[in-house]
Amino acid sequence: MFVTSSNIYEPFLPVGEYIINSLDINSTAVTQALEKKSIENIESELPIIPTENRTMLFDEIPSIPKDNTTIQRQHSEISDNSTGNASQTFRSAYDTFVSSDPLGFGVYDKKISNSFRPGEDLILYIEPTGFEYGTVSDEGNKTLYTIEFSADFAISDIEGNVLTEQLGLPVSEIITHHQNKEVFIPFTITQTTPFPPGNYFINYTIHDINSGKSFDIVKEIVISDQTQLA
Repeated sequence: MFVTSSNIYEPFLPVGEYIINSLDINSTAVTQALEKKSIENIESELPIIPTENRTMLFDEIPSIPKDNTTIQRQHSEISDNSTGNASQTFRSAYDTFVSSDPLGFGVYDKKISNSFRPGEDLILYIEPTGFEYGTVSDEGNKTLYTIEFSADFAISDIEGNVLTEQLGLPVSEIITHHQNKEVFIPFTITQTTPFPPGNYFINYTIHDINSGKSFDIVKEIVISDQTQLA
């Protein structure tokens, strides 16, 4: 194994390859010893690389980056990829109650508590991720993308008894020239009849029309007669 800085690595790489190709190791014991030594060197020279709980074979050892910057970047990419599949799952990347209608993606006034007055609107700001795109064509036969959701909600008491619910609420369809990632859903529940003071659970279900997938968000709220800060 040849580890050095990039300015030395490049000129001497052909020499190293020639030396390696000229070797003919037939001894199993020697091969095992080389494998063990190589793995030990990697563990001491490189950042920890996640692996399965098994012995790494010699030809499975990751190639050595040319400098420490590349080493750090490779380690970061491995960490990011470990959650890559999760990032593609249709889910809420972020959600919070807000004090007023959000003005855009990331533009909202976060509510400091989950306490509401009787009759106060319950506004939940949601950032969905992992949704899929539909396609339509414009008048010039150019492909456009659609993003479309629907929603359900159910409000229950602390014993789990459902007090009210609504299903299949439409969320405005977005038609765009690009596969937008920064999408938000403002979900407002209006207390047309003020809730009695007490503790409640709200189960929100968001459906992605294009993929047929759904996710749930469960929030606990408090309805109180006392004046509450936003």
